[in-house]
Amino acid sequence: MTLEELRALFSDMLSKDMRPMLCDTEIPLYDTSVPCGEPTMGYSDLVETELLPKELLSMHPEFMVPVRGDSMKDAGIVTGDIVKVIADVTLYDGDIVLACIDGEYTLKSYCEDEDGLHWLVPQNDNYSPILLDGKTNVRIYGRVKEIVKTAPRVAYRQCMEAIRKMKKAMTIEPAITPQQVDIYGVKSEKDTETWEPDAEAVDKCFKFKGDFVIQSVRDLVTDFYHGNNANLALMEVTLFHHQQLKRRNSHKAFVMALAAWNLLSIADDEEFGKMVRGIMDKYRRLPEEGYKAWDDHHKLDRQACERMGGKLGPTMKYQG
Repeated sequence: MTLEELRALFSDMLSKDMRPMLCDTEIPLYDTSVPCGEPTMGYSDLVETELLPKELLSMHPEFMVPVRGDSMKDAGIVTGDIVKVIADVTLYDGDIVLACIDGEYTLKSYCEDEDGLHWLVPQNDNYSPILLDGKTNVRIYGRVKEIVKTAPRVAYRQCMEAIRKMKKAMTIEPAITPQQVDIYGVKSEKDTETWEPDAEAVDKCFKFKGDFVIQSVRDLVTDFYHGNNANLALMEVTLFHHQQLKRRNSHKAFVMALAAWNLLSIADDEEFGKMVRGIMDKYRRLPEEGYKAWDDHHKLDRQACERMGGKLGPTMKYQG
């Protein structure tokens, strides 16, 4: 999108009483998942930054952390969300806080009861409140200011079911092609050059190419990708150790193969390169042995691979 197009978009949105804000300010995003459940050890490795509108930021330090677990689900915070934490602020009853208890991190609601006792309270009846009684080393790092939801990816088969139902109810005559749709970031009819994957990528990457394999990989992409290139890296590891890939780190061929199967939508070489670099960056931080042997420093990655492996089912057995 060009600067002129962006200005035109903002102008149009403002005319419709919307409040568009440009993401022009970086805040840190840490490579640790804050558990909504039992407190667990966290690793505070800064891996990237997130751009946010400066209008949404305060004078206090702010940072973002991914979330996992279900103990805060009744407050609308679930696995896959990202919380923006504002540090060093006064806390009030009901505030959701990022706390560290004896070196272990957790996300809970803060509350002071009528007896002056301080508690960290989960928002799920399956978990118990934690009393801050001075017997443990507790530090509250800040208050959750905002919850960033991960944009869901709808399964292809769900879309097709709805389309087939509609086709039965009416006769459809194709009016435009995808290349004619005038959407920011998608090529228009006057710009007909489109990115095409290497037709031989599937043969270079995958050992097997049957419908069962394609459907299994489609399910992985639908359930685990969510636009996160690091998840593609974990997916590649999982498929290799389940004997589906010829090599463990054929990143370019892997992305090309997914695109050839219409499991990824890639606009151009720049987007393709960005995805491959994202996978390579994650790969450099993963152990070389099979994922079931990864230590607790890679616990979250191991658990993600185990979930992916479980999704593949008994037909594609793990052989790390």
